[in-house]
Amino acid sequence: LCALLVQRGFDPDPLLAGAQLSRRAFDSDDGLLIAYAPVHALIVAALERSGIPWLGLAFGAAAQTHAHGIVGTAALTSPTLEVALQSIVRFSALRARAVRMVLERGETETTLRIVPQFELGAAGGFLSDALLVIIERMLEALSGQRLRGARYLLPQMAPAWAARYRDYLCGQ
Repeated sequence: LCALLVQRGFDPDPLLAGAQLSRRAFDSDDGLLIAYAPVHALIVAALERSGIPWLGLAFGAAAQTHAHGIVGTAALTSPTLEVALQSIVRFSALRARAVRMVLERGETETTLRIVPQFELGAAGGFLSDALLVIIERMLEALSGQRLRGARYLLPQMAPAWAARYRDYLCGQ
């Protein structure tokens, strides 16, 4: 997120300080185990400071698949998209404790639900948007092509900037 803000011309250091975080917290091996409250504060501050309500989509697009540790490795080495989805669900708690992923296999479609584990507050949309893009990019990297037939159902009303979803996602 800091790199994305810098790329867009914003200094992330005041936002980190306001959230009582340091860059070093993210550089260590346990950087993903920080409490949700400071992460929430950082995301909300980044959304406010940048004035970019679709920042979660941009964050998801900027995240490199190989940077997702065991989840990215498991997804990218899966023999099929279904196994990749199963791996994402199985290992996602290692990367994101704020949400749980549930895979539901139907006769004609497979559904991946992102279930918040607690009230995500104003950062919830950012996190959902980022995860949508990250997962779609992982599956595209595995398949070597754009996803066809992907459909996304979001729990909130479409925002005024909903057309931006098409800039980052190939599904509907």
